[in-house]
Amino acid sequence: MIDVTQAVAQAKAYVKRLFAGESILHVGVEEVKYDEDQRVWNVTIGFFREWDVKSPPPTPAYLEPIIGKRHQEWTRRTFKVLAVEDESGDVRSMTNRVLSAPE
Repeated sequence: MIDVTQAVAQAKAYVKRLFAGESILHVGVEEVKYDEDQRVWNVTIGFFREWDVKSPPPTPAYLEPIIGKRHQEWTRRTFKVLAVEDESGDVRSMTNRVLSAPE
């Protein structure tokens, strides 16, 4: 059996391999839940894709020395739930995790 840290490591590595061609950034664990009936770890992994970045408005040249480097504004984060088998550590499935909008 694998423990939670191994399940998270498997899930992150899987996402990085699967999305390698999409230049994903800031890959991180968001949630972990063990499903005793299915004997899987449900690991939510979040990341940004290149198209999730909105360019900031141009900074006037005279403000560059004061403000410094231009920042990036992230518009959304992608969340994937990976079911990692308890026995083997293999990823069984990956689904979208859609967050509800705040009321």
